[in-house]
Amino acid sequence: MLSWPYWGFAFAVVIFSFAKIGFTIRPLNPDPLSTFPTPQPTWSALSYGMRTLTWIGGWEDPSAYTFLSIAITGASIILIIYFSKLLMSSEDSRIAILLLLTSPIAVVLYNNQGRHDALMILGSILLGFLGRRTWLAAIAAVVMISANPEQALLSAGILLACSFTPTFQAWRRGALVALVMSTVSFLALSIWAQASGVGSRLTYIRSLFGDSIYGFFSNLSLSLYAGFGILWVLVVYLLVHQNHKQKMITLIALTIIPFTITMITLDQTRVFVGVAAATLIALVLQLTPLIRAELHASGHPNVIFWTFIAAVLLPSFEVSVDHVVRPPFAWFFAEVLPHIQQAIGLS
Repeated sequence: MLSWPYWGFAFAVVIFSFAKIGFTIRPLNPDPLSTFPTPQPTWSALSYGMRTLTWIGGWEDPSAYTFLSIAITGASIILIIYFSKLLMSSEDSRIAILLLLTSPIAVVLYNNQGRHDALMILGSILLGFLGRRTWLAAIAAVVMISANPEQALLSAGILLACSFTPTFQAWRRGALVALVMSTVSFLALSIWAQASGVGSRLTYIRSLFGDSIYGFFSNLSLSLYAGFGILWVLVVYLLVHQNHKQKMITLIALTIIPFTITMITLDQTRVFVGVAAATLIALVLQLTPLIRAELHASGHPNVIFWTFIAAVLLPSFEVSVDHVVRPPFAWFFAEVLPHIQQAIGLS
């Protein structure tokens, strides 16, 4: 696989990831342009990114959000591939795109088309790959804030907390800039929404608390796995190689906080990815070269091949807002298998 042309390898990984994860359109309908910029009386009142883009384009068609998120998804995939190549060696970059494009980041990105997730993940990609430079972190923060100010604040806060360990130290200034920007934006937008008689996502936590807790604990083991998916390998490696103080920071910032937020919000894995994606991308960027070098030194040269085997065997799924687990290869069992059964007389 190392001998393949890089972009050819990347294309094959993208095809494999779509085959495994699927692609689901779950659109939000754009509001009439006449209401812009008044906040919408919904849980996404503070999310202005998709609304602004449709307003700029003059698109009132219900499919506008879907087409926008598909375009942003394509851009996000290309940026993951490009930044991996730009910032890592040939072998490490191939391992990184295998990990990222079969991780929960890709699961949420592919299966929530027409919503704000694509824009949030695009900002997370920018912050995770480029956040070591403060001005690039600021750009990433703008994108994340436009998608989901609440998640942007939490995402920057998690990355900033993790930056007090050596692995993420280079992101400290960028994470701080993103945190300040997202906090100010969240407060300003909240005041604007309240003055308009509209709440934010926080308004809905109390009324949906019971359903959220049920959704998390009724799928507890699946919920815990779905947050990191294949990236659990990197999280465990990180914890094993940290001292006690670093372990506590990582456990609190990268596991307890995201899982607690997931537990009290209805959207489950979507929320986990929203608040943790930037830090997970930075984790892949930092640990992939270290783990690959260790495996080479211990006599295991075929790291890309074994990463691919892990990507095939380890499940990629999300626990959805309706407490349903979307399994890998679901499209095959829903759309293809019935036709095969009918063709061979088993239906």
